Amino acid sequence: MRIPAFIIRCSIATVWTIFLVLAFHAFVANVTCPWRSFASVFYLGLAAILVFSSVYLIALLRAKKDSTIHLIAFSFLILTLVCRILWVRYFDAQQVSDFHTYWNIGHSIVVDGVAAQSAFPGVYFLRSIFYTAPIQYIFGDNQQALELVNVFLVTITMFIFYDFGRRVFSAKIAAGALLFFSLSPDIWYGVTLANHDIAFLPWLAGLCLVMYWIDKRLHDKSYISMPIVLLSITVGILIFLLEVQRGFGLAAWFALIFLLAYYLYNHYRENRVNIVNKANRARLPGKDWLKRGLVFILVLLIIPLGTYELSKSVFINITGIWSESDYVTYISAKDVHGSDRYGEMLPWREEYSRQLPEDLRTEFSVRKLSSEVSSDPVETIRHIFRKNGVLADPTGTLGFSSRPAEDPWVGRTNSDGVPMQRELHKLLSAILFFLLFLRLLLHPFFPIKRGGFFLIFFTAFLYLLILFFTEAQPRYSLFTVFLTSLLIAQLLFGGWKLRSNTWWNSIKKASKSTNLEK
Repeated sequence: MRIPAFIIRCSIATVWTIFLVLAFHAFVANVTCPWRSFASVFYLGLAAILVFSSVYLIALLRAKKDSTIHLIAFSFLILTLVCRILWVRYFDAQQVSDFHTYWNIGHSIVVDGVAAQSAFPGVYFLRSIFYTAPIQYIFGDNQQALELVNVFLVTITMFIFYDFGRRVFSAKIAAGALLFFSLSPDIWYGVTLANHDIAFLPWLAGLCLVMYWIDKRLHDKSYISMPIVLLSITVGILIFLLEVQRGFGLAAWFALIFLLAYYLYNHYRENRVNIVNKANRARLPGKDWLKRGLVFILVLLIIPLGTYELSKSVFINITGIWSESDYVTYISAKDVHGSDRYGEMLPWREEYSRQLPEDLRTEFSVRKLSSEVSSDPVETIRHIFRKNGVLADPTGTLGFSSRPAEDPWVGRTNSDGVPMQRELHKLLSAILFFLLFLRLLLHPFFPIKRGGFFLIFFTAFLYLLILFFTEAQPRYSLFTVFLTSLLIAQLLFGGWKLRSNTWWNSIKKASKSTNLEK
């Protein structure tokens, strides 16, 4: 098993190096922005954010009991809830671009039902069924209701996220992660829009928490039980909702496959070591390693996949609609001389590729993609960094939410001081990306429990998928806020414990061994 172990370590080291470089590049992309001289309100706003964040982090740092940390965390949740309610009470947003489409489709579904799908693209219709349509069915075309629902979804997400973080890391790290989660401008400004990026957040947070529970039960017991089956069914349903709401089902399935492969390999290695260790043989589970492997496959793959397909079939039978994406044609639209923005990829997807015969379309798309990537390797690398800079831009949702009001029912919009807000968020993001870079640089000193591996696999795979293949927009990296917030909080709160228990002890041991040699 030495060769597979070597391959696994090399793969992990390669992915770690890639994200280390990308984090530093994201820091540079934001810190080198053309800052301007703003009025004193810019510096007052920056100082207020930094002071409040420092007070909150210091309070967490001084807290000794989990009960105190819970109180601080829930107080912060209530405070952010009140602030978001005041924000949507004071500001509306003109629904533009995709957000305008979701709002219009929701209205059409309420009026015409499923028959409205003929006038709209499939993926937009699917997302509206599970998001804007229910809101408009209950509250009517009330934008304030939409904004309050968004605020509620973000609050629920933060509550689930905190519960997940305290179980996988610690209560202190989870409470610190809430602060960095709240600093995401895409979440803050997104609550005023018909924003499907807000709608998928509770499903992803819930999926991570359910995967933690499955991991815990799988390693506590070696057999199938009803709670594990119910959790596995829940995984299939949540992946279905992720696919319908945001198109992230593929990333979730790959994360499950990676997690299953890790479990099987780790379980096989542990049993192989135990069998060799004859002194402990009487305490070993014997030959049940094959049975446990089958349990892993059943719980992590077969039951969720069956539930997903069943949910999909039921949904199609009820509505008669579904949207299948042609991934090969989609990703072959990339242009390494750009940054894969929507306008760059649209002509190939919507015009040129459709002129090809269907039996030759896939083959030609693969050849085009291969030629595009390999014809100029240097430009391809620059292309990857350009896309990373686009994904690292924190002001994508700000640009949409700050458009001037056009519809009569839209009230005051956040259209004043937009350049100042943009530079403020770039500066704050530069600080967070630098902290993330430090955390990745010190990765060997910060262990992560097995219950968080699904979130790591999901985030890494989906980010690399967007980086190398799909269209890139600044708000497309919103899903990374879960993992990055936890990692930054672990750097601030986990490092103190590691410094005192690990680094200092290693120095003392080294000094003692040196004295003995003398």
